[in-house]
Amino acid sequence: MLVVFEGIDGSGKGTQAAMLCEFLQGRQIFPSLHKYPTENAKAAHAHLRGEASSSPEELFSSFTKDIKNEQAILHKEISSGKFVLLDRYVFSTVAYQGGALGYERTRDAIKTLNFLQPDAVLLFDFPVQISLARKGAQKTPDKFEEDAHFLEGVRSRYIRMAQEGFLCGRWHVIDASKNRQEVFENAKECLLGLL
Repeated sequence: MLVVFEGIDGSGKGTQAAMLCEFLQGRQIFPSLHKYPTENAKAAHAHLRGEASSSPEELFSSFTKDIKNEQAILHKEISSGKFVLLDRYVFSTVAYQGGALGYERTRDAIKTLNFLQPDAVLLFDFPVQISLARKGAQKTPDKFEEDAHFLEGVRSRYIRMAQEGFLCGRWHVIDASKNRQEVFENAKECLLGLL
């Protein structure tokens, strides 16, 4: 089983992933959790921190190669019966790089790369102004996290992918503006539908 958590910055993906891992463990299901980009995507991390500047094409390549390099690991875990959770996946690449490179171009490029398709995508959606407030309270925002106009585009591309059922027939859009427990209950309900 492969389940992906997506959403703009500050939507609570990491928090919900941790809570859902604990919930599954309580049911004697011991999931594997992966987060992208990994530390191996050095060019992408340097760009986000403002330490280097990469073109949209270079960022697209960095993010996709990072995920591609772990496909064999994910396939092995899924084949062995693991419940695999991903904090971001190729949908983030389309949502974030699709602004500069074009939505259709990035979406179609991802289609040709034969990534593993998830059983479900949980999209944690909420207004960009909440994102800016949350990230600003947590830390110094990175290049993506501080640009409201950019994040509006990211959010719209996520919604478009959900409407199209891109790479997955089961997209669940969850209202991430609610409190943490309410969001968790909604996400848990989606997971229970897969068990």
